[in-house]
Amino acid sequence: MSKDIRRNSAITVRVMCAALFLIFTVSYLYFYQSDMLALLQDRLSEGRTHYGRLVGTVLITLVLFLLQVGVAAVARIGVQHKALAYLPSMLALAVLTRCSFSWTTAIVAVAVLAVWGVVVWVAKRMEPFSQTSRSYSPFRPIARNLLVMLLMALAVGLTGNSDDSTHLQLAIERNIGEGRPDEALKVGEESGYSSRALTMTRAYALSLTGQMGDRLFRYPVKGGGAALLPTADGPRFLLYPADSLWRWLGARPQEHMTTARTLHLLVQQHRATPAVRDYRLCACLLDKRIDAFAEELKRDTALRTDQLPTHYREALTLYNHLRANPIVEYKNNAMKTDFEDFLALGRQYSDKTARRTAVFEQYKGTYWWYYFYQ
Repeated sequence: MSKDIRRNSAITVRVMCAALFLIFTVSYLYFYQSDMLALLQDRLSEGRTHYGRLVGTVLITLVLFLLQVGVAAVARIGVQHKALAYLPSMLALAVLTRCSFSWTTAIVAVAVLAVWGVVVWVAKRMEPFSQTSRSYSPFRPIARNLLVMLLMALAVGLTGNSDDSTHLQLAIERNIGEGRPDEALKVGEESGYSSRALTMTRAYALSLTGQMGDRLFRYPVKGGGAALLPTADGPRFLLYPADSLWRWLGARPQEHMTTARTLHLLVQQHRATPAVRDYRLCACLLDKRIDAFAEELKRDTALRTDQLPTHYREALTLYNHLRANPIVEYKNNAMKTDFEDFLALGRQYSDKTARRTAVFEQYKGTYWWYYFYQ
């Protein structure tokens, strides 16, 4: 009976370790690190090869699992400490998904392997005693190996690249590249992360879906109007080809040209597509140039004030409130009432922090919030 218990316990440990390793590795690579690995391969190959999400996950997982098999065979690690055979594979996974190599990373990896070697040697020396012990329990090796596997998975998760801004931007770019701009807009929709690059990629996705004037300020934005386009000293795509954006707008600008200059020349040279209109108007709003926004609207006779997107109506309501003699008159009773409530709510709080928090809770995502509080 004792031999049967030990044999069943050994089988359970092997299956458990293998299952945990495969589930964690596949999930971690496919759902979390695939975009980072695509960026890594693109940079290492200088754009000549591309990472396949499914193929890459399968190949990397297979190689790491075979590495474990080889380590277990060479080091002769018994079932009592089976999880230790997975450490080199977990270490390789951590180094790979860190996506940045340095001497520090190499030294730490070597040190971890050295410590692992000592632990394996001690574990093998102690194994005969644990097997002959009268207090042997089949649950001890299961619990021990489970704990080691979970700790290694946690270490990999903490070590791998976890820059949220980069992960969000890559996911947005991937969805745009795969022809799913609506899915791209769902990426990080509720997160508070913002950067100039995220503003640029989200603005492009909104432009592709015709929602730039309705939803741009529902996301946290950063960098002003200059962040709407990739420039030499501004935001850039990480993987998505910028030429696709330029074709969407009408033409590729010259090097070192600012966003404002690019948009102006596209219109002046009659090369602008309809998408440029929203880029010009939103650039004014992002820079809080409310008068320039009104002038743009007045020049564009194709736009009717009664059919404007949400943010443009909010901006016109604000503009008419701020200017005694507006060049574009706009009246919307419902919007005016909402704006007056917005102002009244702010006046209820003398403390700036309390005021900002209260207004944010009710009016986040409006242009009014951006204009007065960002």
